[in-house]
Amino acid sequence: MLDADTFVFADVRELFDTYAGFDLVACTNDWVWNLGYQSSYIPGEPSPLNSGVVLCSSGFLQSWTSQIPELHEALQSGTRYPTLTTWLYRASPTAYNREEFALTICGSQEGFRTAHFDESDCKLLKYKRLESDLADFRSCTKLFHSYSQHWRRCVRHL
Repeated sequence: MLDADTFVFADVRELFDTYAGFDLVACTNDWVWNLGYQSSYIPGEPSPLNSGVVLCSSGFLQSWTSQIPELHEALQSGTRYPTLTTWLYRASPTAYNREEFALTICGSQEGFRTAHFDESDCKLLKYKRLESDLADFRSCTKLFHSYSQHWRRCVRHL
């Protein structure tokens, strides 16, 4: 699955072979650390996943999509992972980005094998390195997720 603000620079078919042994593959979500995220918020998953580029098995997809409504509600209300909910509301008045934490929670469940993309396969724009990432993003990775607010700047660099 790809967000609309993701650029594809190479044939991605080999990614299916590279990550064939996993049920879920995504990039780590680095932006959360700048807002005070703690690795203890989701037990068993030290770093939340980004949902902009996701490679997953059909079994994981079925599990995740069936749990999304309940997980979104639980994260919004604080009935599960209350410290995460408190942090989400500090980060955004609407607890925005719950889908990424729902993805992370589902991926950390027993029975699912989760991996992080190597940056040569998928790279996320780094907020603190915006200009340097834009200078070399085309040549350094197969997939590049730019985030909605930055995709126009990335297009100009093409």
